[in-house]
Amino acid sequence: MTERSDIASADVLGTDEPEQIAAQLRELMTGGHYAEGDLLGTEAELMEKFDVSRPSLREALRILERRGLVSVIRGARGGVVVHEPDRQMATCTAALLLQSRNVALTDLFEASAILEPPAARMVAESGSNKRAAKELRELVVEQKQTISDPDRFTNAVQRFHEQIITLAGNQTLLMIKEMLHEVIARAVADVVERSRHDSLAERHRVIRSHELLVTLIEEGNGEVAQAHWNSHMGYARRQLLGTQATNVIRLSDHR
Repeated sequence: MTERSDIASADVLGTDEPEQIAAQLRELMTGGHYAEGDLLGTEAELMEKFDVSRPSLREALRILERRGLVSVIRGARGGVVVHEPDRQMATCTAALLLQSRNVALTDLFEASAILEPPAARMVAESGSNKRAAKELRELVVEQKQTISDPDRFTNAVQRFHEQIITLAGNQTLLMIKEMLHEVIARAVADVVERSRHDSLAERHRVIRSHELLVTLIEEGNGEVAQAHWNSHMGYARRQLLGTQATNVIRLSDHR
């Protein structure tokens, strides 16, 4: 463990309230100084550096444990181990919130429709648009190769959608995409499984639409790329959801 001189001391913290102790610890862990598996310190070291009581520190650590940010190893060689925020936990939390608010599937698909068209424009107008087009074209090839297999085709289509936001390079969009990715992916898979209404001709139409977007990105035509993808997302949402649009997202699908 590398000795840290910037851990908050008594004059910084000034209180032993568990929530505030947890906030100080969380700030340290998210400041780029610690990676997955690093040792934050032992309980004794943290008590001394924060000038807090053992009960207050332990309650703060329990708060962080519940959020998946630390694990506490007991014993002579134990200590507080740092964990990076877990996407699976964020996914479950997002699904729980969506279900508790009786959010319909159409709401989830609309969120994707809001995020992806501007992202497509960002990719087209970036300096790396030709490299991005090459990557997306490879995914279109995969779609063509799996067109006769609905499940594999759907997975290839999902990866295409995900890659648009990844290639946009906006970290906030990327974080939202990562948090909602599994919820959206499972919702799509669930809808496809229940409907199975798409024909081979419809899959060919999807591929042609994807190919057009790749061409627009390669040409650097951001405005038209955004307009095209906005239209594509609206059509895809209507075709995919059909009568299931008002169905509520179920938490059991996202565990």
